Amino acid sequence: MALIPRLVLPVPILIVSAVLMMGLPSSVRADAASGLQEGIRLFDQRQYPEARKILEPLATSGSSGAAAAYYMGRIAMAEEAYEAAASWFEKAVAAEPGSSDHHLWLGRAYGQQAMEASIFRQPGLASKTRVEFEKAVELNPNSINARIDLLQYFLKAPGFMGGGEDKALAQAAEISKRDAVVGHRASAMIHQDGGRIDEAEREYRAAAAVDPNRVEPHYWLGYFLQAAKLYEKAFEPFEQVLRKDPDDRSALYQVGRTAALSGLRLERAEECLKKYLKLAPKEGSPSPAWAHFRLGLVYQKKGARDLARAEYAAAVSLDPSHEEANKALKALR
Repeated sequence: MALIPRLVLPVPILIVSAVLMMGLPSSVRADAASGLQEGIRLFDQRQYPEARKILEPLATSGSSGAAAAYYMGRIAMAEEAYEAAASWFEKAVAAEPGSSDHHLWLGRAYGQQAMEASIFRQPGLASKTRVEFEKAVELNPNSINARIDLLQYFLKAPGFMGGGEDKALAQAAEISKRDAVVGHRASAMIHQDGGRIDEAEREYRAAAAVDPNRVEPHYWLGYFLQAAKLYEKAFEPFEQVLRKDPDDRSALYQVGRTAALSGLRLERAEECLKKYLKLAPKEGSPSPAWAHFRLGLVYQKKGARDLARAEYAAAVSLDPSHEEANKALKALR
C-alpha cells in the first residue's frame, strides 16, 4: 500500500470558497467555513460517518460546494465505494473545473471502477481514467502525484487503451526534472513492471540515497522488497525509519506485516504491532482491525493459537466485514 500524506486543503479551493462567500451574510459565511473545516478535521481523523454528516449538506451549497464534494469523494474512496466517489468528484470538477486535484481523484475513482468492472465497461472507464489523469497534469504540470498516476496507467493499460512503456518513460523523464528522488522511483516502477527486479531494486536504493533524511524512499524500497518476497531485506528500510522516529505508525505496521508474511522476526513484530495499536489512528494508515489481524498471524506463526484467535476476534469486532480475519478465525475454531 502506498502512503497518503495528510491532505492540505488546496489553495484554489480556499480562494473559490472565499469569493463565493462574499455575497452571503457574514453569519452564513462563518457557519459554512467553520463546518467545512470541521468536516476536514474529522476526515483527517478517519471519523468518516461524522465527517459525512457535516460535509454532505455543504456539498450542495455555493459557498463550499466544491471542497465539500471533494471530501465526500475522498470518504467514499476510503470506504471503497468507488461509483459514489466518482459521482462526488464529478460534482467537485463541475463546480471547480480548474482544480488538478479534483481531476486526479476523479481519475482514481474511474480507475478503481475499471479494475472491478466487466470486460464491456472496462474500456470506457479506462479511457475516462486516462483523460482525467492527463487533465490533472495539464492543469498542474508540476503535480508529481498526477504524473505518477499517469505513468502507472501507461504501464498497466494495453496499447489499444493508450498504454505503453515508451509513454511511461516519458513521464519518468518529466518527473526526474522536477524531483530527482521520485524520478528514481518512477524508473524503478517501470523496471519492476517489466520484471527487471535487480534494476528496480537499484533504482529504489538510489532514491533513498539522494536524500537519506527523506522518509518516503525507505517505504518505497520496503514495499518493493515485500512484493518481491525478499523479506529479510524488507525489514531494514522500515527499521531505518523507526531509528529516526520510534513512533512512526506506518513503519511499525510494516515491520509487523513483513513478519506476518515471512515468519521472520516474530518477537520484534509483536512489539511493533502492540505499539501501533496504542497510537491514535491517522488518515491513510491501516486500520486497527488490520493491525489486530496481522498480530493474529504473528501469534499463529509462533504457535500461540489462543492469542491468535483473540486477535482475529478483535479484528472482526472492529470490522465485521474483514474477510481475511473472518477466514482466519473460522479456521481456528
